[in-house]
Amino acid sequence: MPDDTTCYPYGTKGLGLSDADLASAFALPVIMLMGSEDVSREQPFRATPEADAQGKNRMERCLHYFDACQKKAEELGVPFNWKKGVVEGAAHEGGKMAEGTMKLFCEEPLDETVGM
Repeated sequence: MPDDTTCYPYGTKGLGLSDADLASAFALPVIMLMGSEDVSREQPFRATPEADAQGKNRMERCLHYFDACQKKAEELGVPFNWKKGVVEGAAHEGGKMAEGTMKLFCEEPLDETVGM
């Protein structure tokens, strides 16, 4: 998370990232995709209290991370060029995520409402 009060891997404390570093990252054209069925807590899944505070599954964590980054960009007054989308029917499955990604890139325009 873009939180300089919490140590890595749950935050950015101790990484030496500046607000300018975050601003540069938020300006990039990042697309965050999540699987609509990626809600399992089976291994491999980090289930520490710190991780669970960010969401109880990967879908929740992705949404929480996206929102936290968007909020941080707003706080910094910098552009936020990230988008998010959902690959319908995919869980934590590389093949299905790749298939959904190609569909989004090749067949459909991607915007924040894709599959949401």
